[in-house]
Amino acid sequence: MIDIGCNLSHPKLRKGDPDLTRLVADCKKHGVERLVAIGTDLEDSKAAIRLTERYPGFVNATVGIHPHDAKDIKAEDWQEFKALLKNPEVVAIGEMGLDFCRNYSPQPVQLEVFEKQLQLNEAIRKPLYLHERDATDQQVALLTRYRDKFPAGVAHCFTGGSITVKRYLDLDLYIGITGWICDERRNQDLLEAVPFIPNDRLLVETDCPFLLPRTLSPKPKDRVCRPWHVQQVLEELAAIRNTSFEALRELTTENAVRFLA
Repeated sequence: MIDIGCNLSHPKLRKGDPDLTRLVADCKKHGVERLVAIGTDLEDSKAAIRLTERYPGFVNATVGIHPHDAKDIKAEDWQEFKALLKNPEVVAIGEMGLDFCRNYSPQPVQLEVFEKQLQLNEAIRKPLYLHERDATDQQVALLTRYRDKFPAGVAHCFTGGSITVKRYLDLDLYIGITGWICDERRNQDLLEAVPFIPNDRLLVETDCPFLLPRTLSPKPKDRVCRPWHVQQVLEELAAIRNTSFEALRELTTENAVRFLA
């Protein structure tokens, strides 16, 4: 199994395990063969790259400015950002995109910082690692304008319905499914979308330490999601798509290898 989305810098994952030694060992015991550490700002991105150095071949990194953090980046930061993006262990640019739900950064600033990342990536051409909430029209419009400038992309932690997923698939994006699919309280739109995702566009992730699958039993006492809980995501998806866990595990692993290549 490959978890394409882990917030490995988060204190909840590092509590009592600052170097993630135990977490990485437990991942391997549970059959997880590769992790992607998500970068959401400059410091987080640098921390993700350090993990690739500590766990070569097991951890890859992304470098990005999350829309929540768009308000904090300064003009002089972009040169450092571009240098980080060139690191060979960085497999994607992001987490980036638009979040018009929480609006922790003003919408015009989000749009400016998102487009700046797309522009910086034109020469480097990394896959995109995308966040979007309540901003599908604006995000699709911007991605359409730059679609010939990047080789691939994933709609990370996708939670939308069939109309939205079709719009992202029209851009030839991958769709990342998390433990949201295991939450019967709010997964109705996603359940509607899943049948429309072609086999070769499907990826799985945890977004840990967030989104602990509600189908997990027993649950950890600390209620923290960890990379091996991607298994519950696969089990739920296999049931929905009427296929075996083994077949879906193989399929999504092949897709992840292709996306991260």
